Amino acid sequence: MPQWLKLIDGTAQRVGGWAGAITAVLAVSVAVMTWVTNSITALAAYGWGLPVLVATGVVLAVIFILSIAAIAWRFFNPLHSPSPMTVDPKSDDLRPDIGRLERKVDLLEANIKGLNQLHSELAKTHGDQSIEQQKKLTAIQIVVTALDQKLAIHETVVANGSRLLIKALRARDAMREILKPNDEIAMSLGKRLMSPESYSGDHSWLGDYHIWNEALRRVDGLMMTWAKAESGSYTSLFDFKVHHYERAPMPPENIKSDATIIPFKTVCQVQSSYANQRDGLFAFLHEMTIYPA
Repeated sequence: MPQWLKLIDGTAQRVGGWAGAITAVLAVSVAVMTWVTNSITALAAYGWGLPVLVATGVVLAVIFILSIAAIAWRFFNPLHSPSPMTVDPKSDDLRPDIGRLERKVDLLEANIKGLNQLHSELAKTHGDQSIEQQKKLTAIQIVVTALDQKLAIHETVVANGSRLLIKALRARDAMREILKPNDEIAMSLGKRLMSPESYSGDHSWLGDYHIWNEALRRVDGLMMTWAKAESGSYTSLFDFKVHHYERAPMPPENIKSDATIIPFKTVCQVQSSYANQRDGLFAFLHEMTIYPA
């Protein structure tokens, strides 16, 4: 219930109580005065109004007298105002509560001090661990960098080694499969083609010429490829700018024909040039087959 309703309710109850008391006193007075007026014949002639008026007057008079008496009593017997309470800080009456509060304050201060000390220790420990971890991380980074450098060097060495090994194997296969077999054909047929007395005619000579020409062109193409790959210098055996066909002899009568003049002059020029370069070509390709340790 709201406070203002409680206040109104209390006031109504007090007023109701006094009204009931006054009403009761008034009713008793009316009843008494009614009995009195009925007993006295002279007063009965005035009817019921007289008892009520007299009773009311009596009640008011009684109330007035009682009020005057109460005021007089309080005037001569005033209430004593309570002396203000003074609290002595050194009094023992409040010591239990103060002591309890002081103990709680001391406990809180001790807890705060412990927490501050713990925080300082944790911060110091964390700082030391961070420095130690930073040192370890730096050392690990140095090791990783060194390993990366070694790995890069190793990869370079492996790559170079692989390249050299592949080149050596390719040079070995080229010497076995191209240079040597075609060199044997070119050298055996070249001498015979340059001295064609054993041939019965130009047709048989031209047959061997084509075989010789194909073999020597394989050797020539092989050496041009390797010289280009190794940035070397090599002049083709069939470069007609370096040959002097006018100085070459004519084919002998047993093979002489329009079809054998240029081939015969070619054999004489190219075979002689190849014979002069042959040892150098073998040495060059042999050097490519060597794998450095």
